[in-house]
Order: sequence, then structure tokens, then C-alpha cells
Amino acid sequence: MKLLIYDTEMRTANGYLPQAIAMAAGKLLGRSNVHLCGHHQVVEQAASGAWNGLLAIGGAGADRHLMAALMETSIPRILWTTEDPYERRLLERTEPAFDHIFSNEESCEGVSPFTSFLPLAAEPDLHWRPVLENDSDYVHDLTFVGTAWPNRVASLRRILAELPLGLNVFLCLPWNRHIPKPRLPGVGVLPQLRLDITDLCDIWNRSRVVLTIGREFSNAPVDSQVLGVSPPPRIYETALAGGRQIVLGGPRLQLPGAFPDLIPVVDQESAAAALIQHDLADPAARITAARATQNHTLSHHTYEQRLRVVLTRFAELRSQQRRAVVQMPGPPQGRRFDPTPHPSGVLHVAHNLVGLRRSGGTELYVDQLARWQQRRWPERTVLALAPKDSIRLALMGYRQGRPQLLETLKIGQISRFSSSNQNYERAFCQILSHHGVGVVHIHHLIGLPLSLPLFAKALGCRVVVTLHDFHLLCHRYTLQRPDGTFCRVHEHPDHRLLCRLCLQASGLDGEARNRRLEISRRSMAAVDRVLASTNSSAAIARGVYPELADRLEVLEMVTPDVTELDRGRHARPAGIARQGPLRVGVIGNAVPHKGLDTLVQVIRASGDLPLEFHILGATPELDQCLREAGFDPDAEAQAGDAAVARYEGTFTRAVLVSTLQRLHVALFLSSWPETYHIALGEAMRMGVVPVATHLGAHRDRIEDGVNGVLVPPQDPHAVLQALLKLEADRSLLGSLSQAAASVSLMEIEQHGVALEQIYAQLQPWRGTRQAEASLQLDPQLDLAALGVRLAHERWHDPTVRWDEPT
Repeated sequence: MKLLIYDTEMRTANGYLPQAIAMAAGKLLGRSNVHLCGHHQVVEQAASGAWNGLLAIGGAGADRHLMAALMETSIPRILWTTEDPYERRLLERTEPAFDHIFSNEESCEGVSPFTSFLPLAAEPDLHWRPVLENDSDYVHDLTFVGTAWPNRVASLRRILAELPLGLNVFLCLPWNRHIPKPRLPGVGVLPQLRLDITDLCDIWNRSRVVLTIGREFSNAPVDSQVLGVSPPPRIYETALAGGRQIVLGGPRLQLPGAFPDLIPVVDQESAAAALIQHDLADPAARITAARATQNHTLSHHTYEQRLRVVLTRFAELRSQQRRAVVQMPGPPQGRRFDPTPHPSGVLHVAHNLVGLRRSGGTELYVDQLARWQQRRWPERTVLALAPKDSIRLALMGYRQGRPQLLETLKIGQISRFSSSNQNYERAFCQILSHHGVGVVHIHHLIGLPLSLPLFAKALGCRVVVTLHDFHLLCHRYTLQRPDGTFCRVHEHPDHRLLCRLCLQASGLDGEARNRRLEISRRSMAAVDRVLASTNSSAAIARGVYPELADRLEVLEMVTPDVTELDRGRHARPAGIARQGPLRVGVIGNAVPHKGLDTLVQVIRASGDLPLEFHILGATPELDQCLREAGFDPDAEAQAGDAAVARYEGTFTRAVLVSTLQRLHVALFLSSWPETYHIALGEAMRMGVVPVATHLGAHRDRIEDGVNGVLVPPQDPHAVLQALLKLEADRSLLGSLSQAAASVSLMEIEQHGVALEQIYAQLQPWRGTRQAEASLQLDPQLDLAALGVRLAHERWHDPTVRWDEPT
């Protein structure tokens, strides 16, 4: 038997309970056969097939999305409650996710056909202490430790009033936002103190009397509260620690076995005070009783003994599973059984989508890929998620053969420096659970929290990242310094000072890099595969995240409508390389990181040169720069004999192809390391010679002097020299054009098939097995529950945001 143990509570002061149970399980099954897992890994471990059963502890604070994911796994699942009967309302919502429930409360026996009573216990390796033989070795006369429920505070007030002054009393009554701070006469407000279980055991061991007071308060409505009859685990824990106990619980409290003869139970505070004074007056009898109680607990109330019952139930559940598999009808004769008729659902995550705002290469790629995936498998769930604006998310579907807005989610404002945002994270988890997403394909996280990959991984999704730029490496996603030059961060073994200078020049705290890198590195660790379009992009990512080396893969980007490009190339006029002035194209958005400043300088210097510019993708930034240079682009284009012969902003595919047919050369002057540059391949396939900066994907795709010309970035002089050389040497221009046209491009069918093979290698499983019941649980999961504690949810903020009081 290989057993997973899981604490369902997001935040709890009783985290030692699962630890104690895991220790006992390790003694029964062997340590290597027991794993106590956290929220970040329970779903993945449960679905791995490496474990025979999942024992969940708690139940009242379970997260809806984690439970829904666990319900899709085939592992036998048992819940052992710790909050019955006080949180029965919450536990009832959790129980559908489990095959059997062991309740810690005897009165809950049989509340469902799958519920039976199994009390909690104690673990000798954690709780046992030798009983002190001499009264002088004890430190405290009376100890009470427990949450400050109002009934407990009232009882303590009455008990202390009846005890003599001068007793050494140790009180620990932590409170939370639901209950008031405890106040006791002569004591005042007690400090908010929470003790580790090992410290508690030491205190109980050194206390002459340990008082236990039952709990009679919970968050449940008054009319639905149930008073428990079974003792809390503290009875067993204190007994193993060697503490002499007195219980104020009334006749309803039912101590098991021989405990009623060993531990006195009273229902009045005056009786409890009298027993305390009696035990303090007779040390020998008190110590003898403590020793007898400890021995009885060791013999009958340890977790090792309780777990034998749990393991027997797991064996029964596995047997039932095997019988169910045998009875399942097989496929018809001659037909192969296919358990997954279509691949897992996929959610594409990006900073923008076609149909929301002005689109670029990333948006067009996501649109083309999602349409292909939906067309290939019409019944498959294919979705895309992106910010619609600064406060809303848009969820798109593709069932109609085009992007269709399925839902707009008003989430709230998010900072562009966001490491984490709970509202966005919970909306993301809801989408994954509701739509049965098995693969989360992240294209961009601008406008979204950097933490999202961690949540996708925790919910059992496979996570794939495509590097359209370098946002997951740096908030300056083009890896440009404030002066516009490429920082070459991947070439620096220690880039802390480099990043400090860059951040400070941007007006940010120099240490912000460490805060951002901490969350982005954790998010990248949750990614199953990182896809780069070129080797240079992969090398940059590997330089910053060397731990990604075995998860990095190069998959060439899609070029849309390659067949249309080929038709356009064949229709190019014969001998075009020798005709007229050198026609130079500028294709795509003319913005600063695309070499805007260099382009403006080249155009300004070309007024009397045999160069003719055709600009598709003019932007307001280019308009402004040209006008500041005393150059009216619209008027120049209309004149017909000026340097700029064509000047357009948005353009159609037909316009692109017809323009490329007439061009000799195209400029690609990016000052950042492009990850692919679709327009570069389109121009080359049409026989247009690229003049491009010697950076990133340009270096991967262009062989200088063979199928294009490479120039240094931000060097207008080198660009002009290259253009004039090609204008003067039309033979060279022709040979470069012929070589450029032979470039190999990847079409959507080839790319999609390769991508689906990558998905399949990751063996996604979410969404392939429908949960049998809906869960009425609240979403509880947050970044802290996944083991990531941030000083502040915005990485640029150096202040510390403290936890809210619990």
C-alpha cells in the first residue's frame, strides 16, 4: 500500500494532525510508501498512478477547485474529518469528493451511507513525554490551552475565581476575527500566542493539572449547531505527554474505553475547581493517574491503531474498483477502444486577442491556432483568455469557426507589476474547473498575474509556454535598456548589477528584479514545456533560467497563408530586380523597439537617393517622428516622386501580397532580439531581400550575404550603405532574392500537428473524466496555500504587506 496524506485546510493551527498521521503511517507501511503532500501537488500526485489511496484530513476548509480536480482522478479517496460536528454544514459540501468518510465525532456515525466513526488519536513519536515522578519537577499548577471560544472564557473566569491566589497558571487562548479577545479578572487581555505542538507537549508534561473545556461555538448558524459527544484529539495528546487531565464537558462528553475511570469529567465549574485543588493537594495520586492514563493511551489510542481501520477500508475500495473494471463492457468486436475520442480541452492565455484590440503577431497566431484546433476536433473545448480592458477579462470560444465572446468577467483593477492578484487567480481557477481544461497554453501574461502557471499546475493542468517575447524573463519584455539597446542579460553569469542599473534608470527600486525573478522563476518551474520559435530565443531563456534546459523545445512559428505567398511570388514581374529605383518595404507596426528611430533617420537621408519606401504598418509614433523631422508622410506619398511612395497603417492580406510583389528589399530594424518575426519570412518567401538587424531570430533565419543582409542595430549608416549597395548591384540583388525565396516556412497544419504531439507527450488528463457531482464549496486556494509567500503582491513595491488577522 502506497498512501498519500493531504491536509485540506488552507490555513490551520492544527497542521500537526496530518503530520502525526503520516508519521504513524510511515511505521505501518514504510516511510517511502507514505507522502504528506501540500495543496500545490496533491492533484498531480493523486493522478500520477503511483499511489494506492488518498487520505484527506480536515474537510471543512477544502477548496472547490482542488476537490473537483481530485474527483476526476481514479485514486480511492477517504476523508477523515477533524471538525465534526461543529462544521457539519461545510463538511457535507466536501464529502461528495470522497469514497468514504471517517468522522471524528460519534454522533455523526451514519449521517451518510459512507460515513463511519473513527476518533482521532495521538502519535507517540510526536506527543509522548516521560511522566515526571517528583512534584517539584513540575512548573505550572494549572494549564489551559485552546481557542478562546466564549463558553471557554466564561468557564475559566468562574473557575479561577474559586481557586486560591498564588497558583502558577499557564493560559493560552488564541482568538481570531470571529471571536473577541479574551479578558479574565486579574489577567487582563491575554497575548495572541500560538504554540507548536512539541512546545505544548512540554508544557502539558510540566503541568500538575491540565484543564480541558469543550467547545460550544462555531461559525454555523445557532439553530444548526450540534454539540459533540466525542473527545477532541487533545485528550489523547495530553495523555501521551504525561499530563493529568480534568475535563469540563458535562454528561454529553463520552470518553472511550477506560478513560472514564482515568480522567474525571464534570459539568460544573465549581466541580472542576474542587477537583483541581484536590489533585494539587495529592501529588502521588495525581502522578499515578497520569501514568495510568498514558499507558492506556499507548495501548489503545494511537494513530497506528486507527490507521489499521483506514487501511482495511482502502483495501475494500480497491477491491470494489477492480470488480467495477471487470464488469465494464468492452468495445464492440473488431473495434479498438479509444478512451479519449478527442484531446483535452485547451485554454490559451494572452495579453490580447483578435476581436478585442489592435492585434499583432501573437494575437494572430493564437487566433489561427485556436481555429485550427477547433476545426480539427469540433467537440473539443478550445478557449482563449485575455484582459478585455484594465478591469475585465474576456473569455473567447471558437465553436463557430471564428472567435466568439463567451463571457466578460469584471474582476477589478490590476497593476502591471502584479505578481499575484487573488481575484484574477480565482477567476482563472473557475474557468479551468468549469470548462474541464486539460492544457493551459500561455502566450503572454501582460495584464495578468505572473502567478497563473502555479494555479494551473496545482489543478492538474499541463502548462505550456510559448515565448513570443521575453516578458517572463523581464518586465521590459524586449530586453532593452532604457536607451533602447539589447541588454544581453543571458550572457551575464550574474546579472544582478545589470538589472539594478536598468531598473533604477526606469525609476524603479533596484531590488525589484529579485522580487520579480522570485515569482517568475517559481511560475516557470510549474511549466511543463517552454516553446521557442528559434534557437536564439531558447538560448536567451536558458541563460536566465538554466533549470529550464530539459523543458525547452524549439518549434517554428506559424506563417499564415503560405500558399497565397507562393502564388504571389510566381506572379512577380519577370526581371523585377533590375527595374526602377530600389523599392524598400517597411512591413509591420513601426514602433520604437522595431527600430523606429533608425527608420526615420534612413528615410530623412534618402530624399535625393534612388530609394523608394513603401510603408505598411504606419503608426502614430512614426507619424510624429516624421513630422518632427519636417517630413509629411501623407503629402510625400501623394506626390508620387518622393522617397515615401506608399504610407498605410492597417492593411489587408491582399494588400500585403500585392505590395511584396513589387518590392526589392524590406527593412527589419528591430533593436530587440525578435523571437521569430513572421513578416520577415513572408517577405523572404516572396523573394524580397531582407536587410535586418544582427539580433535574435534574424541571425537564425538570415545568412548574411547569401539570402539577406545583416546590419548592426541602431546603425542607420550601415542600413543606407546596404541599400545603396543593392541598388547599385542588381545582380547581387537578384541572387539574394532567389535564395531568400527558398526559405522554409511552417504552415498551421504542420505546426498544429507538432504542437499536439507535444501536448500528448505531457499526458494531459483533466476534463477526460467527468466528476459525478457538483461541489458547493467555496474557492479557498491562494498563492500562500501553494507555498509561495510574497512580501507584497506587486513586485515593484518594496514594502511588506502583513497578513490579515485570522
